Amino acid sequence: MPDGDVVVAGKTRSHGGGRAAGWSARLDPGGETRWTRTIGGARATDGFKRGLPRADGGTRLIGQTRSEGAGESDGWLLDLNAEGNTERERVFGGPENDRFVDAAMLADGGTLAVGFTASYGAGDRDVWAVRTDAEGRAVWQRTFGGSRDDGAYGVAVHDGRAVVVGYTRTDGEAGYDVWAARLDLADGEAVWTRTLDRSGMDAATSVTFAGDGDVVIAASTAGGGFGRDDIWLIRLSADGDNVWTRTLGGPSADTPWSLAPLADGGVVVAASTQSYGAGSADAWLLNVDDNGAVRWQRTYGGELWDWPGQVAVRPDGGLLMAGYTTSLGAGYEDVWVLRLDAQGRL
Repeated sequence: MPDGDVVVAGKTRSHGGGRAAGWSARLDPGGETRWTRTIGGARATDGFKRGLPRADGGTRLIGQTRSEGAGESDGWLLDLNAEGNTERERVFGGPENDRFVDAAMLADGGTLAVGFTASYGAGDRDVWAVRTDAEGRAVWQRTFGGSRDDGAYGVAVHDGRAVVVGYTRTDGEAGYDVWAARLDLADGEAVWTRTLDRSGMDAATSVTFAGDGDVVIAASTAGGGFGRDDIWLIRLSADGDNVWTRTLGGPSADTPWSLAPLADGGVVVAASTQSYGAGSADAWLLNVDDNGAVRWQRTYGGELWDWPGQVAVRPDGGLLMAGYTTSLGAGYEDVWVLRLDAQGRL
């Protein structure tokens, strides 16, 4: 947040009457809790996927809800003020299953939210992108995809450019491919689209802009690397041309979940790993330079299952990572937030 606080967003079953409810908390720079909020939960499953800081000190939360809206599930947008009180709530979608999975704030205070929709588009599910204004009202929405299953997991906006990434399933093909598109923010039309195939079971999970305007995509790939699932990093030029690709991982399943850009053109990758670390699964941070070489890597977690969600770079160069843990905390799964230095040390 602008004042150095940290807002985390997700879901809870501990405070929603046994049903999944949206959950958010605001922490001070030292990690002490200022407030927590549980929202929704009238029906399973409600939850937030992303929290976005607003310039006025409030927070915009996006995710999915079954408690509100018209369909099986709907895209959910909620604005909280600095004290954690709800200012407005919007739902988006039709009669079927529609969800927001990621979002980015825009220069005008609006939002570009992405995910998938089964209510609109050409296929079973399609990539869904919705631009809102600062009040959360829809400016436009677009779908992309064919007659089968397509969806978006990540979006990044920089300097008036927007890139959306996810997966596509081509007619007649058994597997999935990485899908990426640059969108015109004015109307949502695609400037370019790219499909990338490595193993037949590939999906992009996150995207960010590098320092020189290139696009870095993190994807999961099910073959052709070191283990059962590996991290596939893809760097594209601003025009969507391939610059380089790298595969990272060990003998077991390793999956990237988020990216954060570094000032020198590199990126930090937050992944789950079953190849390294202390437990069944651990959070794995990798610092990768602008040529795709790993400068350092660290794992975090205990003897059970610990997973990362979002990673962010603080103004001082330090890192923040949030996810969930079953090795620590009071319950089966608990929210897990780590403040790290620039080298990934606690």
